[in-house]
Amino acid sequence: MVGNDPLDGAQKLGELGEKQAQKWELVALERCYTSIAYAMRLSLHGIHERKDAEEAGKLFRNWSAWVYAKREQSDGLLEPLDQGPSKVEGQLEGILAD
Repeated sequence: MVGNDPLDGAQKLGELGEKQAQKWELVALERCYTSIAYAMRLSLHGIHERKDAEEAGKLFRNWSAWVYAKREQSDGLLEPLDQGPSKVEGQLEGILAD
């Protein structure tokens, strides 16, 4: 079958110019970080659903450290997440009291 061989795509990528190849690598990297950001959002939602405020606070601090660490590794792709943890940290007591 034509078009179903995974090597076809690899060969075509090899034929791309340097600039185009870099663009495709960046697209793949952006998709990866989009997935990470979504996982972070789902994790935060799960923390908010906790009934035990002490446990939720501990989990939030772990989540916050994870966000900051990944942001540092992302070459700016997760920079929009900068404000999230700091905003929540400032309101954590009120959030956990709900």
